Amino acid sequence: MLVSHEVPLSLLNESRKFNDYDYCLLHLTYQYPQYKQFYIDSLKKGRKVLLDNSAYELGDALTNDQLANGVLDIKPTWYIIPDCLNDKDVTINRFENFIKDYKDLPGLKIGVVQGDNLKELKECYKYMSEKADKIAIPFASKGFECYFPLVDIDERHCCGRQMFIYELLRDGLWNKDKPHHLLGCSLAKEFLNLNYPLYIESIDTSNPIIAGMLDLTYEDKRGINHKPSIKMCDFMEYDFSESQLRLVKSNIIKFHKMVFDC
Repeated sequence: MLVSHEVPLSLLNESRKFNDYDYCLLHLTYQYPQYKQFYIDSLKKGRKVLLDNSAYELGDALTNDQLANGVLDIKPTWYIIPDCLNDKDVTINRFENFIKDYKDLPGLKIGVVQGDNLKELKECYKYMSEKADKIAIPFASKGFECYFPLVDIDERHCCGRQMFIYELLRDGLWNKDKPHHLLGCSLAKEFLNLNYPLYIESIDTSNPIIAGMLDLTYEDKRGINHKPSIKMCDFMEYDFSESQLRLVKSNIIKFHKMVFDC
């Protein structure tokens, strides 16, 4: 499983040492020319790049045209077609329009599973299973919140995505012929002892980086016990202190131990 942690501008070059691939947020390519160039250079170095439509960061995805222009400029390995948070119908409509209007873009198409409840999530999964090259499952879906209603929202999202995947497997809906991506996480412990199937090709999360920014230390095999409310994209010009950098490096090591060494 490939892992990538989003980082501020100051850590972009260093991130190639600990990231298996490079995760690019589309809206930041318009704000920071050096950010966009980093991903173009990564591809020249033979690295893989995933271009995200920035839906989670902005509250809604950038347009189909904006994504298509970004794909043509960067030529990423994968790109996430514009979706709509918790809305199955808009997500599918945007996907259909995109693949109709842009047939020959470079890279593989990622479709995101969205829905307001489990029924809609499963319907959206079935659609993406047929149409997309790769299927992405977000960490924060309203549809997951029916699981474990007595725990806090971070725990519900953490355990809810696990339960959703297990239900897809149980119901025979999981597509073993398509790679999958897990978008972000609420709590890093989600990836501990998951026994997720081998068909999850990649994950992304800024969790260990943001924890270091906030002077928070990962506990062994648990990470931190809450999801910080800040988003990495709002701190792209952040400069770490030496102690914070040490925390970031320690958190990354502990995250990878959770994912790979258990």
